[in-house]
Amino acid sequence: MHRSDHFAKADLRKDHQAQREEAHRDMTVLLVDDEPDICLLLKAILERAGCACTMAHSLAEADREFTGHDFDGAVVDIDLPDGRGTAFIRKVRRQRPGMRVVAISAINGESDSAMSAGADSFLAKPLGREAILEAIGLAHGPAHSEPRS
Repeated sequence: MHRSDHFAKADLRKDHQAQREEAHRDMTVLLVDDEPDICLLLKAILERAGCACTMAHSLAEADREFTGHDFDGAVVDIDLPDGRGTAFIRKVRRQRPGMRVVAISAINGESDSAMSAGADSFLAKPLGREAILEAIGLAHGPAHSEPRS
């Protein structure tokens, strides 16, 4: 590969990333996890992709934020200190059926309960950048689909 080809491919990747960020600049995502480091990781990845993020560290905080804002998507941990994230996912499905919801957990066996509650996708921790972007609908791949309606 010629050096100029390498730079041309790098420029194309940057252009594609910039287009993706611009297309999702107005997307708002609620991040619900009791681990601040996980919320900060998700926030950094999604903000870099052009999203605006709000963090909540409990179900009570998530309920307050959800009630006060019109989010496009949510990333919800299943195991929270004040209850199960599946209860919040069910609430989202009842009140905003078209909102994209991604469930996350350190316990891979939580996938069935998350999907039964209405999650669009499930990701097991540790979380990877591309998996997060695909699950929330910001990248092309198998998890990219229309939100439930």
